[in-house]
Amino acid sequence: LQFVRNVLEVKRVSDRVMSLKLEIEGVMLNVVSGYAPQVGCELEEKERFWSELDEVMESIPTGERVVIGADFNGHVGEGNTGDEEVMGKFGVKERNLEGQMVVDFAKRMDMGVVNTYFQKREEHRVTYKSGGRSTQVDYILCRRGNLKEISDCKVVVGECVARQHRMVVCRMTLMVCKEKRSEIEKKTKWWKLKKEECCEEFRQKLRQALGGQVVLPDDWETTAEVIRETGRKVLGVSSGRRKEDKETWWWNEEVQDSIQRKRLAKKKWDMDRTEENRQEYKELQRRVKREVSKAKQKAYDELYTRLDTREGEKDLYRLARQRDRDGKDVQQVRVIKDRDGRVLTSEESVQRRWKEYFEELMNEENEREKRVEGVNSVEQKVDKIRKDEVRKALKRMKSGKAVGPDDIPVEVWKCLGEAAVEFLASLFNRILESEKMPEEWRRSVLVPIFKNKGDVQSCSNYRGIKLMSHAMKVWERVVEARLRKVVEICEQQYGFMPRKSTTDAIFALRILMEKYRDGQRELHCVFVDLEKAYDRVPREELWYCMRKSGVAEKYVRVVQDMYERSRTVVRYAIGQTEFKVEVGLHQGSALSPFLFAIVMDQLSEEVRQESPWTMMFADDIVICSESRAQVEENLERWRFALERRGMKVSRSKTEYMCVNEREGSGTVRLQGEEVKKVQEFKYLGSTVQSNGECGKEVKKRVQAGWNGWRKVSGVLCDQKISARIKGKVYRTMVRPAMLYGLETVSLRKRQESELEVAELKMLRFSLGVTRLDRIRNEYIRGTAHVGRLGDKVREARLRWFGHVQRRESEYIGRRMLDMKLPGRRQRGRPKRRYMDGINEDMKLVGARVEDAEDRDRWREMIRCAKLARTGSTLMAIMWYKEEDDFYLRRDREKVNRHVKIELPPPFSGDEKQSFLCWTRQFEVAVRAITEGDDVASVNYELVRILPTRLAGAAFLLWDSLPATVQGDYNTVKERLKEAFGQRQFMDRFRASLSARPCAPRESLEVYAAEVSRLVDEAFPEYGDKAQREEKFRRFLTGLDPVLRAKCHEQGATDMEEAVIIAGRCENARNSIKTDYMPVNAAYGNSEGGAVAAVHSVTDNEGLYRAVDRLTEEMRDMRIELMRLGDENQRLKARASPRAMDEWSGDRSQSSGMCLWGLWMPVTCLCRTEGSFA
Repeated sequence: LQFVRNVLEVKRVSDRVMSLKLEIEGVMLNVVSGYAPQVGCELEEKERFWSELDEVMESIPTGERVVIGADFNGHVGEGNTGDEEVMGKFGVKERNLEGQMVVDFAKRMDMGVVNTYFQKREEHRVTYKSGGRSTQVDYILCRRGNLKEISDCKVVVGECVARQHRMVVCRMTLMVCKEKRSEIEKKTKWWKLKKEECCEEFRQKLRQALGGQVVLPDDWETTAEVIRETGRKVLGVSSGRRKEDKETWWWNEEVQDSIQRKRLAKKKWDMDRTEENRQEYKELQRRVKREVSKAKQKAYDELYTRLDTREGEKDLYRLARQRDRDGKDVQQVRVIKDRDGRVLTSEESVQRRWKEYFEELMNEENEREKRVEGVNSVEQKVDKIRKDEVRKALKRMKSGKAVGPDDIPVEVWKCLGEAAVEFLASLFNRILESEKMPEEWRRSVLVPIFKNKGDVQSCSNYRGIKLMSHAMKVWERVVEARLRKVVEICEQQYGFMPRKSTTDAIFALRILMEKYRDGQRELHCVFVDLEKAYDRVPREELWYCMRKSGVAEKYVRVVQDMYERSRTVVRYAIGQTEFKVEVGLHQGSALSPFLFAIVMDQLSEEVRQESPWTMMFADDIVICSESRAQVEENLERWRFALERRGMKVSRSKTEYMCVNEREGSGTVRLQGEEVKKVQEFKYLGSTVQSNGECGKEVKKRVQAGWNGWRKVSGVLCDQKISARIKGKVYRTMVRPAMLYGLETVSLRKRQESELEVAELKMLRFSLGVTRLDRIRNEYIRGTAHVGRLGDKVREARLRWFGHVQRRESEYIGRRMLDMKLPGRRQRGRPKRRYMDGINEDMKLVGARVEDAEDRDRWREMIRCAKLARTGSTLMAIMWYKEEDDFYLRRDREKVNRHVKIELPPPFSGDEKQSFLCWTRQFEVAVRAITEGDDVASVNYELVRILPTRLAGAAFLLWDSLPATVQGDYNTVKERLKEAFGQRQFMDRFRASLSARPCAPRESLEVYAAEVSRLVDEAFPEYGDKAQREEKFRRFLTGLDPVLRAKCHEQGATDMEEAVIIAGRCENARNSIKTDYMPVNAAYGNSEGGAVAAVHSVTDNEGLYRAVDRLTEEMRDMRIELMRLGDENQRLKARASPRAMDEWSGDRSQSSGMCLWGLWMPVTCLCRTEGSFA
């Protein structure tokens, strides 16, 4: 662990060879590990190994040191006659063919076999010992020129690093010039202010340090020093040393003593091979194994118990990050390359290179024209800073962020409360009046952050983030709030603007491309990228743009003071260096995004067009036009407007895309240079395609999900962490990456399936199961407390659509949806549009466009993805690990671990078995309702997993009971058993249960009527009419949107009237004397017409006429599918005109068949059962 942070590079050549490079005090050391083929292996395999080892050696520069440690599976033998230049004479036994290969390699690479140069007892030369065999097969090699640095090499007798292999230790002294390392700065433990007792103690000690005063001193320097000193005394400081994460952190004194006794016994047995010594060693070995296992189990049990609590969940994410870092080969970069690609190892040269790179980056201006014209400054009196402004600024500051050079985090000001508000308001007013801020604020710390792409030793692949004083950030937020009231930024700017986000720009661009694709018209887009946009903003241009935007001169001078005499310290692994910053905006500043928006607003005033033809998100610009010539002209105008003022357009990163391209449309040029033409572009993190599709974006979302999953796989794949915690980590760390931007696209079923397949793979990996275990997807999701990803995407899409509909008519999203273009859609199957998906989603949840005007009601209606918190309990799943051997279903091979998931017994035709299943699942449902916090989400999950009738009964029954009865599970359970035990109820559903899962569920109206009767019979003493009306409304809103729509259509306001509506269908059912069919015809067409006719029938002839009318309306409709029980099983039914025409014979029979054809698309309206045409 001592040199973990010194690792620069790791190469895995093959299963047998790998190497790593370390930097130790300026010396480059290459360590190569190898495992040669055994004696009996093919010669070809041996030659391949030596060829790989030769390639590794040839790739290492001559001036760098090399140490090879390998199991060569050969004997170099005793003596060195003829080979004196590469080995000594202290080997073991006779040389064999494999040993000769080792000697030949040493000669070829001018290396020496270190083991053979030191005269030791044979016990200290033998590296392999098994039974009666003892020999030397493990060797250490180094360059002959470095042999003088080797002072000793021997075998450690008491240590076994592998079975039968002993540890070989080589002592090597590197001749280096010791450089003084900069000490790590000791930091105050400000994080302790999260605890209320520490916060209260800090306030008291600070009051004592101020002589009992409650008010802080007016002087910043005095106040800051008192706060820092009090923090160090009350909260303590860090040691300044890095904490090493040892794998043996759980060792205690007993374990260490036992291991030491075992080592001594092993050494004693190696020296004297008697049976008594052997028995002593074996006994200590067994005892140590038990003690180590017991201590480790106890330590990890305590760890995982703490992680499973609310307090320990925060440590969980820290543990995930730590395990992700531990899995990386290079944890810290200590060396860097210069301009020419040479590796710099000395501390002085590394410091010089970092300073050179960032000083050039932040102090170099692009060529620009000097402004001749001036601008009138706005001289006006500004108001004093009010306390409420400071409170709002403090509220916007996030806690837990890295502190600046002043070492005072925002948590201090939040802890001090009103005293801090008064002090900061007074301080800010003095700064506003004097236009001079504290000198301590002018210094910042710049931390290079690797971009996770390119060479890790190249400075250009790092992004510099500044750490500034938190008090200065509060001051910047106060100034920013005032500037936003004065400056009006153009509508084309979406970056860091109120009520705008990346989603607005992505949505506008996607809909624009969709409209032109459908109209078969070309759309030309250029995505403009600016080089080092924030770092190259000329400050004179910034002052000019602020004045031109109407900013008062007072604020201009205040902002100028923020940038006056600013200095930055570059902090990296081995030190830090300081330089001045004279160009560009501060990275990491709270005010910089708005200042940049002001600059872009003024520079683009004469060239930008209205949205969506021009859209900006900070420095990301997209220009659209209907012709290639026009977009090329606009690009040139943008280039001229920006580059004449010091902002340079990147030639390599600016790209061009053509939507619905015809042959020979060509590309665009920028100053005579062709702009790269692409078929897809990653715009604001979302991939858009030239054909208007979203297939590539779905693949990118899957990839982003896997990237996020790998970062936390150390936690998700830990068998001892509970499924609940894994589900929470997944929902917060992985799923957001998969969902980003998907509210702006309409996914096909196949694309939605791609996302769900990837998610289920992640969940199965996390829970330790595979598809071969044949565990249903809903059980996997329920165990992890994760809902269907498709439902989540649908909810996000509807939520965004409702947001767009509620915005004003001038809003870009509304204008895009309402845009009409000349042209016609191409022949053949039409491309899927955004509104196609929205209409299907609304139909599925029973919503209308008008409902979006009421935000609360809309959010309640579309909430189809929130999972009840007791998902695993809801599905009666209990999964656990067992150490016993199990036989897998796939190959019947024994394994040490196998996941066993206990599922609820399946439904069957047996009445007793069905009754037991119902009772058990209902009890689970009742528990889920009591623990869930949202009626709609609980009901949604109940209807997905349980039989529909059980879900509704559970809700209505539980919600009808007084609070005193709800806490008694046994009472509810027994009363329900009595209701379910009625013969009439059981007979009615025996057929559907026996045919499960192929038989469709009962219609929703009959289900509602039966549930109402069931609740009344089970609990006749509870509930009045007003309460029942409210409960019925909540139930319909949360569970059955189709039933709700029908009841609203028929004027039903409570359960009793809903039962009357259901009764009309029941009359039709009884008239035809068939099961299932006529009842569902009521759902055929929600527009009315034939449906109303079905509702109004009272005899057979009326029903026949209604059926004929329905048949006529269904003539040209192809009826698809519905998912039953198992999400993966789909049934398809076709009601083609020809099939309907061929139906003949008895009138009641043909009518029944028509209604049976209508049955499937009707029943699938239950929101989780599938999709329909």
